[in-house]
Amino acid sequence: MPSNNNNSSTIITTRYQIPKREYAKREIRRLVIEEGLTNKELSERLNLPDRTCRQYLYEIYKEDNQLLTQPSVEYMATRISVFKERLSKQRNDVLQIAMDPSNTPEARIEAHKLAADIDWAILKLDYASPTFLARYFSWDNSIFVEDASGLNLKLKEKI
Repeated sequence: MPSNNNNSSTIITTRYQIPKREYAKREIRRLVIEEGLTNKELSERLNLPDRTCRQYLYEIYKEDNQLLTQPSVEYMATRISVFKERLSKQRNDVLQIAMDPSNTPEARIEAHKLAADIDWAILKLDYASPTFLARYFSWDNSIFVEDASGLNLKLKEKI
């Protein structure tokens, strides 16, 4: 295995310059998923001390749990988008009720009011979504810019 010198300390790396610890954790994850090996089998197969193997498994599970319990920005943005699409479909269904002459005038008026309420909810989602995501993920508010289309993420300019 090649080695890199870093301030007089040596870091052993694998074939693709991945630190040995990360390589071992990838292999452990692969072996657990693909072959269902036990802790003892993992430590024997990878020639690792049992305690080291358990520590790597703990770190793998901790990383995986963080990914599962803390949704990503993309996930949250997708959920908001799906919700807006569902609201739009419901608005269209309500407008069909409002336009149907066989319904009573009171029902048609109520349907128009409901459609307006749904429009308002969609507008609030469009405007509030970036702020919600910023708070949820603790972003700096300076990454937002307000323009004619509402509040949007500011793209970094090329330097």
